[in-house]
Amino acid sequence: MFLFFDIKICYFIEICLFFENVVVVIVFYKSFFSFMGNINM
Repeated sequence: MFLFFDIKICYFIEICLFFENVVVVIVFYKSFFSFMGNINM
């Protein structure tokens, strides 16, 4: 029971970290491309 609970928590944390990284990458690319667009204009 505790082992199963531990594994579920680990999966939950991994998924949270993965989504956090995805959000950071998306925000970074959006700001980067808008920055490049401003330079081009």
